[in-house]
Amino acid sequence: MKKVLFLVITLLLLLSFLMLPASAAGKLSVVQEKFYVFPYSSYHSGHVFAELKNIGDKPVEFNGGLLELFDAEGNSIESENYIRCRPKILDAGETGFLYVSKSVKEATDKSFIDDYLLTVTGKGTKEVMVKRLETSNANHRIDENSYRRRDYLVVDVTNNTEDTQYDFYVVYALRNENGELLYVDSVNPSYVGIKPGGTVEIEVRLDSDIVDHFLANNITISSIETIAYVELD
Repeated sequence: MKKVLFLVITLLLLLSFLMLPASAAGKLSVVQEKFYVFPYSSYHSGHVFAELKNIGDKPVEFNGGLLELFDAEGNSIESENYIRCRPKILDAGETGFLYVSKSVKEATDKSFIDDYLLTVTGKGTKEVMVKRLETSNANHRIDENSYRRRDYLVVDVTNNTEDTQYDFYVVYALRNENGELLYVDSVNPSYVGIKPGGTVEIEVRLDSDIVDHFLANNITISSIETIAYVELD
């Protein structure tokens, strides 16, 4: 009887352990990717823009990544591991963006770079050492007064903290009418300070290769998603 009772208690304890909720953790996931091949000097380069999201329930920190480029036969021709995510720490449900490129000197023809693979990793972190600032009025400006068209991405950034912020970042993500990611860029205007409650307009010039590609393929920028933030000490 004692043995039966012992086995029942053991089974109940085992079942209760298995039914406990999994430990909370952050989980980094690639939501969207966009791949381009552009001419560079006498050869070509591969460019990848990606949207990342923390689909876990705790903060996660970007811990690195790898871009691999392949030819039409599936052979690896180049790789790049210098990748930065903006912001580098994402709270549960938050989104970040990254951009990485790699030149291939053997790619004298665009078709030589046929495919790619992007891998990213994240690690758990106890604190979200990032403070997001408010953004508004994001828009795309075109300056055709110079000898060559120039395109700019512009947004208002408001300091919603109690301290003057100098070293902040602004991220721009362009999407088409279907919400698909087209392009990502960022700027760190460390020469600009925003007093508490103040607002400044920040602009970054859109890469000319992207502009040419959009024009040649009748691609329209339908929306601009922006993130402004400061990294806390």
